[in-house]
Amino acid sequence: MNSLHDMAGMDGMGPIPIEENEPVFHADWEKQVHSVTRALMGRKHFNTDEFRHSMERIEASRYLQLSYYERWLEGITTLLLEKGVITQQEFDTRSADQGGGTKPAADREMVRNMYKIAGSVRLRLDVAPRFKAGDRIVARNISPPGHTRLPRYIRGKRGVVEHDHGVFHFPDTRVAGQGDQPQHMYTVGFVAREVWGEEAPANDSLRITLWDDYMVPA
Repeated sequence: MNSLHDMAGMDGMGPIPIEENEPVFHADWEKQVHSVTRALMGRKHFNTDEFRHSMERIEASRYLQLSYYERWLEGITTLLLEKGVITQQEFDTRSADQGGGTKPAADREMVRNMYKIAGSVRLRLDVAPRFKAGDRIVARNISPPGHTRLPRYIRGKRGVVEHDHGVFHFPDTRVAGQGDQPQHMYTVGFVAREVWGEEAPANDSLRITLWDDYMVPA
């Protein structure tokens, strides 16, 4: 999340449009993109972190032009081509087929199986935590070259561990082909003024999910 994808805290992006009574999906093709993505993850063609990274790699100006599910579609297309699940020729041929057909991209059974396979993402592993509730920490001020779940605006800021959620895969290494490196994940509280400066409301705070490797003792 070192690219435009990490928009939190950025200025000059304009107002956030709020659609009253917004539907879950704005078009039928969005439903298909959602179900196809879930089914592909269920069949282990790629994992959640790889999927997120595929969208982070979209060129910045194009990223801003795409809608939410258009980014999903471009991301899964990139992964399927990179992993050899489909060829460029197959993709080009299917894209040129204006007939399209009426068969659903993924049926209910495929998606149901995905959730059975995925289950809980928390791991039942005996890994010692580096922190506990009440510990004061500093978010590491690092800038990894690839995918990371450590937001830029929180790096170098001081917070307090509030809850240990257990052991999870480490996103940074999982995407980079460096293994799962399972470790504890925590909810960490930060005072708003620590993050945003003295102009932030004095009583505001925020909570961020952080892994062991994202923090050091304060």
